[in-house]
Amino acid sequence: MSVSQLLDGLKEAALTLSTLRPEAQIFVMKLLPSGRNWNPRREVVANVNSKLESVLKGIATVIDCDMASLGPHDCIEPGMMFDFAHLTQEGYSKVFESVFNTLNNFLSM
Repeated sequence: MSVSQLLDGLKEAALTLSTLRPEAQIFVMKLLPSGRNWNPRREVVANVNSKLESVLKGIATVIDCDMASLGPHDCIEPGMMFDFAHLTQEGYSKVFESVFNTLNNFLSM
């Protein structure tokens, strides 16, 4: 998929949710990288993530996860993603801290 196709799909999903549940607050997490080292797919993910907030402005809150916790020097550690595409329990714990904090702040309002 291209960057524009991914952004269009994410926007359409958020707009559909907004239409179905206009009172709901929608949160969208930035995409996670895949592959142990830098690769073309990561370039697509980085481009999507850099444009996501502007595309979803007024529709959804974008949550920026701590990608640095996955490993140093743009390398994903096996302890974070066992197959370099899916998070391990440790990976979920680190990456989803920002999701927890964002939702906790929202619910505390």
